[in-house]
Amino acid sequence: MRVIPIAVLAACSAPPVISAPPAEPRTPELGAPEPAPIAVPLQGCSWSFKGELAIGDRPYLLEIDTGSGVLALAGEACGDACPDSRRDHRYVPGPGAIDEHEPASARYGGGYSGWSGQRFQDDVSVGGASTRLSLFAISDARRFFGMPCGTADGILGLDGSLTDDSPFQLVDRLADRGLPRVFALHECVSRGTLWIGGYDRESVTADPIYVAMGAYGNTLDVTGFDVGDAHLDLPPTAALVDSGGPSILVPAPMFDRLAHAIAADATFATYFGNASWFTGTRVAKPALSKAELDAQLPRLVVHAGAVTIDMAATDSYLGIFRHGDETSYVSALHSSGNASFVDLGNSVIRSRVVIFDRGTARMGFAPALPCR
Repeated sequence: MRVIPIAVLAACSAPPVISAPPAEPRTPELGAPEPAPIAVPLQGCSWSFKGELAIGDRPYLLEIDTGSGVLALAGEACGDACPDSRRDHRYVPGPGAIDEHEPASARYGGGYSGWSGQRFQDDVSVGGASTRLSLFAISDARRFFGMPCGTADGILGLDGSLTDDSPFQLVDRLADRGLPRVFALHECVSRGTLWIGGYDRESVTADPIYVAMGAYGNTLDVTGFDVGDAHLDLPPTAALVDSGGPSILVPAPMFDRLAHAIAADATFATYFGNASWFTGTRVAKPALSKAELDAQLPRLVVHAGAVTIDMAATDSYLGIFRHGDETSYVSALHSSGNASFVDLGNSVIRSRVVIFDRGTARMGFAPALPCR
């Protein structure tokens, strides 16, 4: 499921005028060391990874989504539309919460899924840091909680495209408390890490290479791909580095060229078949390990500005699912009618530590230590 909201609107009215909750800015003392980033362990699979934050005085498990912009979670008023398995984790406003009596709704993935609910202000805490945030208690939902690898209580949107110093943005609000306006992500097959306020330099094998973010949200301009010896040029295309699902739209002919370039490889043909494998919901269980596949299959290289991101097969066009001791592979390239898309967000986040530097409007990519 792509989790890319396209609107957050007050019900039956124009979008509300939003003012930020009061903050108490704190400027680090001159010469003081930069605060260590806060690490949030993640669990999940494919494009669905979740981490725990405290809201009010209770912990909640939230989907981490760099393609949307608000925190929303199942509220007490939500009925069967919210997951029954997490009924004991419905949002209960904390002692200092404020009900703003403002209805709102959001749509994701071009309207495929969404929710409606009520806006609150409450205290949100992570790793010992706390701030005041505007969030939404979901009272009704459609196809919103159908996430793989376990159900979350809601979603933490981190795209930052609404406004600077947004009342909805955790990274912005924690910056008022002295943390750098930066977060970073790395995901493996079933677990990962979200860092807030920077990234862990011990988690990478080289310094990051930075490129300017696009004009909207967590995007960058992609200009082409390499697959093996094949180079495919692409008109500069704004690609959303989206931890919530596939994200870069490319013309159908480009998708076909990518799929055929990969399928021309003999190892791919032996274990996966031809290029049509990328157009359905097929599952493959090749008799090769992840390391053997990566050694034998062509790599996918993405060109974005001055940055070249070189990714192994199982970190890019092959998605991995594990059930017990069994490993299966599905396509991370997809075609849907006339619009085709490539899973750029999770591919990059699986192969690199991706640093979202909101303070300087740039994105960094650093090779990550092997997933364990």
